[in-house]
Amino acid sequence: MRRSSASVSALVAALAIAPAAESRQGPNLDPGHTLLARVAEAYKALPGYVDEGSVRLSFLVAGDDKTQVVPRPFAFARPDRLAISSEPASFHLDGDRQVSAIAGRYLVSDPPESLSDETLARDPAASYIFGGLPGIPSMTLFRLLTSEDPYQAILQGVERLEREPERAVDGIECRSLRIVPFSGPVVRLLIDPQTFLVRRIEIVPAPGELPDDIQIKEISWSPGTIISDVPPDSRFTYAAPEDAREVESLAALMAGPDGEEPGAGLLGRPAPQFSLELLAEDDQVERISNTDLEGNVVLIDVWATWCVPCQPELRAIDQLLDRYASGSGPAADRLRVISLNIDSPPRPDEEPPAETEEDGESPGDAAVDPVAEIRSRVEEHLTSAGLSLDRPPIGRVAIDPGGEATEALDIQAIPMLVLIDPEGIVRAVHVGAPARVVRELASKIDALLATPQGNGPGRSDE
Repeated sequence: MRRSSASVSALVAALAIAPAAESRQGPNLDPGHTLLARVAEAYKALPGYVDEGSVRLSFLVAGDDKTQVVPRPFAFARPDRLAISSEPASFHLDGDRQVSAIAGRYLVSDPPESLSDETLARDPAASYIFGGLPGIPSMTLFRLLTSEDPYQAILQGVERLEREPERAVDGIECRSLRIVPFSGPVVRLLIDPQTFLVRRIEIVPAPGELPDDIQIKEISWSPGTIISDVPPDSRFTYAAPEDAREVESLAALMAGPDGEEPGAGLLGRPAPQFSLELLAEDDQVERISNTDLEGNVVLIDVWATWCVPCQPELRAIDQLLDRYASGSGPAADRLRVISLNIDSPPRPDEEPPAETEEDGESPGDAAVDPVAEIRSRVEEHLTSAGLSLDRPPIGRVAIDPGGEATEALDIQAIPMLVLIDPEGIVRAVHVGAPARVVRELASKIDALLATPQGNGPGRSDE
């Protein structure tokens, strides 16, 4: 069964596409590296930045032509003030507090110690704004303005840079730089030759990144008026609308229209029936169900290779495995940590043409094996990230090429953590969880491991 695009909510679709790691040979930078270096130097030298940017989306949905222009005003002041909005979300750092707002709800918290990709990954409003294909221009600006080394930050996951013929943007003959990643969308920067600031960004999706019934005609960003100076304090202040409601937790911020927090329907109840395909040796998979996991404490971490907020959580899972795999006692016998990847297989029309033998005949069934395709993608991603999540019997990596587990567990947003006790009852659910939540779950896991089987705790109060 192919995963329906409706099976994961708009928040998941909005999450950023994770950059692939550079190849062992390093990226092919010539001849665009000099131009990118000038751009990086220009942004690093700015004391502040303001634009009145917008993203233009033009696409065909089931044959219907649709165009949408979404305002995305961006403001930044060194070292750590930031404000950006894109309906229905906004994200503000005014130096004293952080405000995250989504769809009429907002959360006030302490500001981060520093600005980084992980700052955005930890916050659902920021993940929405900076994520997905429409968020790539904003993420590009963020990295140019906030990174210690903007040049290297832009090169994350890049295979090569290509110079293209100059193009006119608002009457300016701009230099064109095409950024080609190892996987994911191509990014084109159109650069003012006088200021070396970006005047337009175009996104070209890679095959397989969009549902079957959507055809992209244009994804582009324009900054409007640019002010390359420190913005006034008012640009960073969040003014709550009259009908906005302050909430006390990230989960409440992410609640659906009915007010129910993601995953709330699972808490305190028996886990739904599901099955997983665990990666095994010799390119094999081992299919298991939750019945096979009974009697164990089970932590399922749901992630995808394209999900930037998932990356710090995967590192935290790796550290959690270090803690239990190196210890003694019942953990190795009764704990299972499953890293469940929900990447989709390629569509049939994206499969490469079959190779032919010397006699001109095709070698058997040339169709791409979806399990093999996803396995290769997952293993390459984990290896390049330096993660060791497959550590039997405790740690296992699973895939869901048919989407059955995604549907059974009602996965609406990622990253998502589900903790199940030995009796099969769901004891904790965290959606959009920062890495610290993984570390905090260790005490709950310890308590479940210390509880004699058959004497599990009552209904969770989370």
